[in-house]
Amino acid sequence: MASDFMKKYNKVRIANLIGDRRIMNYVWEYHGLTEDQSFHDYIFITNDKKYEFKNINTALDRIKIMSAKEFLILCKEGLYDAVFLHAIDSFPYDKIPLIPKDVKVFWMVWGYDLYDHPRKNPMIKMALYKPKTLEACPYLQNSLSLKNILRIIKKGIYSIFSSNYSSKNYIKAVARIDYFSGVLPNEYDLLKHVSYFKAKRVVYAYTSLEDMYDELPKTPPVVGNNILVGNSAAETNNHLDILDYIKDFKPADSKIISALSYSGPQKYIDVVVNAYRKVFGNNYKPLLNLMPPSEYNKIIESCGYGIFYHERQKGMGNINGLIMAGAKVFLSETSVAYKYYKSLGVHVFSVQTDLNPKSLTIPLSDEEKMYNIRTIGQFRTKAARIQLLYDIYKVIRDDKNL
Repeated sequence: MASDFMKKYNKVRIANLIGDRRIMNYVWEYHGLTEDQSFHDYIFITNDKKYEFKNINTALDRIKIMSAKEFLILCKEGLYDAVFLHAIDSFPYDKIPLIPKDVKVFWMVWGYDLYDHPRKNPMIKMALYKPKTLEACPYLQNSLSLKNILRIIKKGIYSIFSSNYSSKNYIKAVARIDYFSGVLPNEYDLLKHVSYFKAKRVVYAYTSLEDMYDELPKTPPVVGNNILVGNSAAETNNHLDILDYIKDFKPADSKIISALSYSGPQKYIDVVVNAYRKVFGNNYKPLLNLMPPSEYNKIIESCGYGIFYHERQKGMGNINGLIMAGAKVFLSETSVAYKYYKSLGVHVFSVQTDLNPKSLTIPLSDEEKMYNIRTIGQFRTKAARIQLLYDIYKVIRDDKNL
């Protein structure tokens, strides 16, 4: 029994239900920092026992492949104290309510599993797309059009034939969740109006060892002149609407950079690349292929400015990376991220009211850089990241009276 294991070894036993996603390459290293108090299993749910991972390439021997039925048997046998759902669709929606009540269920939100669901009536409602993007992408007008459904299936997020496509099952799954961690703390507050959402708040972070600081920088970083536009090829970046704000910018020694290597259809990528090249010529640099994190981080460090026109939470790794590198960041003033950073006093700027060609020539002052680094950096130290996990383990122990 998991409770006996906990009592004997003073460790909580956790089942991590994962998807085939790149970030999972770093999760076991992070969890490993707390092995004095925890034991983590990593489980991929599929009926295909010979599944070949496309995005996970580290510690494959640690991943257990099994069906939903097999996993539920392990839960009923008392093997685990808690389940971490790394995105709520890492386990079939209709099976989540079947997890025994004494096993605590944690939903570690990614974004799409919160803002896009249920598809006909999302939990958090917001207009994700700006006018120029909608004009260039008419298929976004009807998220349930045949073309869009086929695109979603191709991305592997849903299957129209599976229980995960059912809004009813999604609602029942959410109702079973015991604890919720948003990517941003204020995402929890956005769910207070949802009658079937009963989870309590916890804080979890997706991070790698490279992203943690032993100590924060003590001097303001020197930033480059390049400008990062968006974090991916997803249409929610609203690249074409950003272009309207910066089309008159003359990048003498600057590059306009867009990361377009994942998360969007090729036809959208082509539209963005063509539009930006038409305006900026050789000063535009689209990143069309995936690259090692170390190489991508060097590009981030070359950017003194970052522009993100999302409304939903997205691209937080890029945004936090730029802030820690001393860059000036522009966000939609109506976005979840902008409101969060402003609540902390972080020096971020509005796309709608602050972004113009001149604003891309005025970097942050040294005082602004250091304030931002201290404010965001306090959450990104190695000690702070480890404490997040210890706090969750304490919640599990307290909840189970152990």
